[in-house]
Order: sequence, then structure tokens, then C-alpha cells
Amino acid sequence: MGKDALLAIRREIQAEQAASLGRCGRKLQRALRLCARLERDIRAAEERLARPAVPAGFNGYVEPREEQQRRLRRLIERFNASQAEAARQHYYLIVQREAIGFRSHREVEHCYEVPSPRASRFLDTAPAPDLVSPVAS
Repeated sequence: MGKDALLAIRREIQAEQAASLGRCGRKLQRALRLCARLERDIRAAEERLARPAVPAGFNGYVEPREEQQRRLRRLIERFNASQAEAARQHYYLIVQREAIGFRSHREVEHCYEVPSPRASRFLDTAPAPDLVSPVAS
């Protein structure tokens, strides 16, 4: 095999490595964006729960507190599932980097901060143990 053929194969391998890293990074970014959106929704739901049940002089419909708590619980469950997916994708990205020879991952840690599982002071439950990140950050 000639020198040009080896060079072409090396370039093809490098292109595939770069594409693989890109795919891992995009999946991680998607999961992190969903976490951020759900975090905003959770904070808004908690703010609603922190307000008095019925504002003085209000004659319209007020969503029952139990329904607000159910909505908040669903948001937290979705957040924790998304957080677990982000932690998994973060791990996959680190594994991909290790496989191609990168040993320092400071840039990844700096760019992609995976949040912790979420709970709420308005609910009496903590995050389920199986939703805790499988990867130590």
C-alpha cells in the first residue's frame, strides 16, 4: 500500500472520529437544552405554588393546589429523566474522547455542565435513586 493510500485512510479515520465526537456533543447539547427549559418551567411552577391560593378580590378560576403539585411532579420527573440522559451522553462523549487519545477533558467539563437531579421543597419526595447520575462528575 502506497504512502498516499495510507494518508487517505488516516484522513478518513480522522473525519469519522470528528463526526462521532460531533454527534455525541450534539446529543449532549440537546439533553442540556431540555434540562434548562424544564428548569425554567419548574421554577415557574414553584413560584405559582408559593403564592397564596386565592388572591384577594379574585373572582376567576384558580387551579387547585393538588393539580399544581401534580404538574410540578411531572416536570421534575421529566427533568430528572433528561438529566440522566445528559449524564449518559456526557459519559459517552468522554469515552469517545478517550478512545481517540484525548486524556484531558477540562474543556468538556467547562462547556457541558450536567445539572444534578432535581427535587422540590413543594413536594414531599426526593429524586428516585435510579435517576441519579451514573457518572461521577
